Amino acid sequence: MNDWIKESIIGVVLLLLGLAMIWYWLSEFIIVIKGIIGPILFIIGIILLWIGIEDKKLEKELKEVEKELEEEQKSEEKEEKK
Repeated sequence: MNDWIKESIIGVVLLLLGLAMIWYWLSEFIIVIKGIIGPILFIIGIILLWIGIEDKKLEKELKEVEKELEEEQKSEEKEEKK
């Protein structure tokens, strides 16, 4: 037998076993899912907050770089006029 056939058979058996266990312990499964929702929302909130803070920092740095570029262009224009 090829390796992929063995892996596929094992995968199907585990899938069916998992579904049977979920069906048998459905009420406990639902409790676990309900318990996971809060921590997942907390983690997503932290990640989004972190992304927002980093975005604000990058925006501030970009404005500073643009300001420096404008000043550099103005000084180059003054030198060209002389």
